[in-house]
Amino acid sequence: DYPLIASFITDLYHLTNKKSPFVFFLRSIASLLGVIDGVGVNVLHALLQKLRANSNVLIFSEGSRSTEGTLLPFKKGAFSLALESGVQIVPVVITGTRHLVPKRTLSWQNVKEIKIKIRIMGPMEPLEGEDAQRYKERVWEKMREVKKAIEIS
Repeated sequence: DYPLIASFITDLYHLTNKKSPFVFFLRSIASLLGVIDGVGVNVLHALLQKLRANSNVLIFSEGSRSTEGTLLPFKKGAFSLALESGVQIVPVVITGTRHLVPKRTLSWQNVKEIKIKIRIMGPMEPLEGEDAQRYKERVWEKMREVKKAIEIS
């Protein structure tokens, strides 16, 4: 999903902490593309610096994708970063890619036609006094509604 988003948004940095051999193999190329790899305080600090420099940061808040295409619960790191840096969250909903490259595979499926839909939503800022937990829940709910609408359209 990262290459899809990167084709729409410039000056993009992306966080990954995947430990698969595939990611390890592509780590040097990924770093040229703006992927920040790792976990912990150093990575969060690097992302915070990018946000404060008005760069775009892409974080897949689910941490992984589901095999069924459902929206998984979000982790709150992206929302904590948004609150800390004062930037808004711009939710992005992507549907259809699970049919092209299923989870836990590296092979493209031999399908004749596939519809991949991407909806870049309007920015969502935290409400006054809202903490990262509530902010993440509100964004998750809005993304779930949009995903449902996209799938039936």
